[in-house]
Amino acid sequence: MMEGQIRLRWTSHQGTILSVFDALLSSESLVDVTLACDGQYLRAHRVILSACSPYFQVINNFSLQAVGAVGQ
Repeated sequence: MMEGQIRLRWTSHQGTILSVFDALLSSESLVDVTLACDGQYLRAHRVILSACSPYFQVINNFSLQAVGAVGQ
C-alpha cells in the first residue's frame, strides 16, 4: 500500500446489507414500485427487483426510458 492510504475491512457486509434492506422495506422507506396481482399489492424496491430478475430489469429500464421520453 502507498503511504497515506487506509485499508478498511468490513467482515459483516453481507449481513448488514440484508438487514438494512429488510428494515427499509418494513418501514416502506425508499420503496418506489408496487406489484399487483389478484387484488394483492406488494411495495418493493426497484433496484432489488432488477438485481434479482432479468425480467424486472428489462421492465424497469423500459419504464425509465419512457419517463425520460415524456419529460424531454
